[in-house]
Amino acid sequence: MQSNDDFQQNTVNEEANSAEESASCVVSEESQTDSQTDSQAVTAETSEATSPTAQKSRRSKLDKAFDIVLWVLVVALILLVLVRLFAFGRITISGKSMTADYYNNEELASYNPELTYHDGDTVRVNKLVSPKRGDVVVFYEQSVNKFKAMFVNTNKTKNKEKYKKLIKRVVALEGDKLWLEPHAGGGYLLVILTADGKTLHEDYYVKNDVKLSIEAFVLRETDALKLGCLENATADEPYVVKEDCFFALGDNRAESNDSRGKLGDVPFDRIYGVVRE
Repeated sequence: MQSNDDFQQNTVNEEANSAEESASCVVSEESQTDSQTDSQAVTAETSEATSPTAQKSRRSKLDKAFDIVLWVLVVALILLVLVRLFAFGRITISGKSMTADYYNNEELASYNPELTYHDGDTVRVNKLVSPKRGDVVVFYEQSVNKFKAMFVNTNKTKNKEKYKKLIKRVVALEGDKLWLEPHAGGGYLLVILTADGKTLHEDYYVKNDVKLSIEAFVLRETDALKLGCLENATADEPYVVKEDCFFALGDNRAESNDSRGKLGDVPFDRIYGVVRE
């Protein structure tokens, strides 16, 4: 016969087992609930990812990225055009006024023919720098609206002469005094007294680290070309370059219409650009 203590012990064990079964049931139910929640969350995320709203959002991001890339390309193109218009340019030389025969005559000197400029050559110009004595420059023969001139196609315009460009060497700047001295081999040498008191002959030019001989720049008076404004210039009565102008001569002195004649002193505001090697 079961004692009261045994009965009580069994009762306690049954209650414990019942509690364990209840807890196990609760845990099982909670686990099932969590699993269902996770499954529902994954399903919801998948649904959201494939929903029209999500697809539209992705397309919107791609459109924005495309717009940014497009704008970057547009800005880069605009900058390229501005640089081309206002900073640098290319000019094809027409004529022989800068082709000095001296450079190509091996009997006179062994200079490389590339030290001169030939008809048909293409040169690069820098529009952002000011010319120095000895620089080769490209400039408009007449006064023009330089902004408008940048957009004029000289091959199609009826008024080609208005936008005609010349290429010459800057031999003197505003305030410089010029005169001629006889050269032993015939002709004349140009003497330049600068505004700061230096006396120069044209052999001071340096190009590609080669100092050019004074023979390259002898001025000779011919039937076709006179000495012009320099004809009567002396040390006592020199020719003075006008303010805001430069004096330009072609390297081919025998075939260059330049500042000696009708061209005269060239205003700085006509400069298209300085030739850069």
